[in-house]
Amino acid sequence: MKTLKQYSTYLRENQLKVLAEENYRLAVAMNIPLVNLMLKSMGHLSDEQMIELSIKSFGDFLLSLEEGTALQRAKASMELWEADKLPGIRKQDILPSDIILIYACQKKVLYKFLPVFTENAAEATSIMQELEDFYTRVQDDGIQMLFKIQKQTDTALKEREEQLQTIFSNAPDAIIACDLNLTVTEWNKAAEQLYGYKAEDILGKNIEEMIHSEHIPPFTKEKAREQMEKTGSWSGEIIQTTKDQKKFIILSSNSFLKNATGKPVGYLGVNRDVTEMRKIEEELHESEKRYHLLVNEVEDYAIITLDLRGNIITWNKGAEKIKGYKEEEVIGKSFSIFYTREDIEKGIPQQNLEEARKEKKHTYSGWRVRKDKSLFWADVVITQLADDKGNLRGFVKITRDLSERRKAEEEIIKKTEELKRSNEELEQFAYVASHDLQEPLRMVTSYVQLLAKRYKDKLDGDAIDFIDFAVDGANRMRTLIYSILEFSRINKTLTPSNVDLNERLEGIIKDLGFAIHESGAKITIGDLPVVYGDPVLLGQLFFNLLANAIKFRSERPLEISITAKKTNGEYLFAVKDNGIGIRKEYSEKIFAIFQKLHTIDKYPGTGIGLSICKKIVERHGGKIWVESEIDKGSVFYFTISSVFK
Repeated sequence: MKTLKQYSTYLRENQLKVLAEENYRLAVAMNIPLVNLMLKSMGHLSDEQMIELSIKSFGDFLLSLEEGTALQRAKASMELWEADKLPGIRKQDILPSDIILIYACQKKVLYKFLPVFTENAAEATSIMQELEDFYTRVQDDGIQMLFKIQKQTDTALKEREEQLQTIFSNAPDAIIACDLNLTVTEWNKAAEQLYGYKAEDILGKNIEEMIHSEHIPPFTKEKAREQMEKTGSWSGEIIQTTKDQKKFIILSSNSFLKNATGKPVGYLGVNRDVTEMRKIEEELHESEKRYHLLVNEVEDYAIITLDLRGNIITWNKGAEKIKGYKEEEVIGKSFSIFYTREDIEKGIPQQNLEEARKEKKHTYSGWRVRKDKSLFWADVVITQLADDKGNLRGFVKITRDLSERRKAEEEIIKKTEELKRSNEELEQFAYVASHDLQEPLRMVTSYVQLLAKRYKDKLDGDAIDFIDFAVDGANRMRTLIYSILEFSRINKTLTPSNVDLNERLEGIIKDLGFAIHESGAKITIGDLPVVYGDPVLLGQLFFNLLANAIKFRSERPLEISITAKKTNGEYLFAVKDNGIGIRKEYSEKIFAIFQKLHTIDKYPGTGIGLSICKKIVERHGGKIWVESEIDKGSVFYFTISSVFK
């Protein structure tokens, strides 16, 4: 059979911090005068320091329950009240309701983990009864002590009675005294305000006939009376009705009034309206319930809350799914259990927590450890949790398992490296192969030309034509090899700088001077920008586009224009001509390597020029396309980033 001592040990070893923090927050929220006085006397301490004191005090209290010294400890505290040795608090400032409310607050948090400690209803009831017996005795002794203290404050009986009457009349709680027949003998101002009856309306009348009361389970009227007769006091929440028939919830504490010989002569009730507080608590409870339900059902994210030390407070289904632990296995433990041994030795968990203390939100990634010791790549966000005053209370930690994406990224990096190596090998092969082909081509061309020169008079017309075909083929082969070299060079590392395209075009126009003069082309160049890129490749881009426009001209006088405009963070260039044009179905094909739309005898070339243009533009992070109509001309568009250094 589990007992209160065992429950106290469990709470002290497993839930002490949570209990102490909740007890502190609840005591502050209940606006208890004695607590307010204590807070005022310790105003120089921060909330964190106050919580540390609460943890120490609550731990000592739980230990006294285990050792069976709780009553002696409570009496020792009462003796401090009597001796007026409480710092910053006068003994006459302590009200009976203060004791009742403080102990009610303690009981509420003590009951919180009872369902976790035992699922046996009989054991839970027994522990609750032990707690009720303890608090009943302490409250009875405390109230009697307070009345004793109040009587000791003045030597003159008259002054003492006046002081007690003042305290009684001006107390914030409703204080009601009845004789043993429940006839009202005392009724203070707070009682008038609470119930709506003036003192003259209710004094001398039976309290039960004037005010209807309902006990809130688990207590009933019979149980309350039984406890009163057994222990001399009773406290709990009841529903009462005011004069105008409004119902409200009060926290009521009742004890016997005794004469000088200790014989009960009446009842003393101290009542406080807690209707609004219970409503707020219920709303908070419902809000927390909805929040926890929502968070708990999220399975793709591990959402947990941590205290200021990094210990786990809450745990959702996503955390169980991603990390493998059940809630009961991790509550109260440090979040560092998810880190690798190497990270723990380096102090990484605490470093991340410190970063979260400095910033409102701290984001990081790394390998973490599941319960089964397997690793997963975690993307983590830690956000501060603060109270209404902005004081840091803890952290929310959200983790995503990005192991698959990490693996995919690593695979992409691996494939990219392999592709890079493959491209480098292909470039090297193309460079070497094309160079190695140059020498035999020169030899073939030289000997064929020598053959034509030496035996020209001895060869017939067909032979001369064959020799010309061979020389022409060799020359075209040399041109093709040179084009392959040009294409492969584009893959080499860029040497970017700020390029003034107006200056660059001046040089290109000079290089094409003969072709421009021969074609009679009229070239118009707009105001071109400065861009960040490889000056050689950009020059080759414009050279090829201009050369193509000149080559594929129509019978009309040739007109070419080059313009640029800034749009969406990049420059859009347009090279426009009024040449022969391109069929729409060939608008993509023309950018493929070695693709020619015309025969060699009509338009000589290798079909690699536009492929080089496409590759240069893509190397600069842009794109190129053409819009054209047959016999009307073409416009080649391409983009280059507008960002330059």
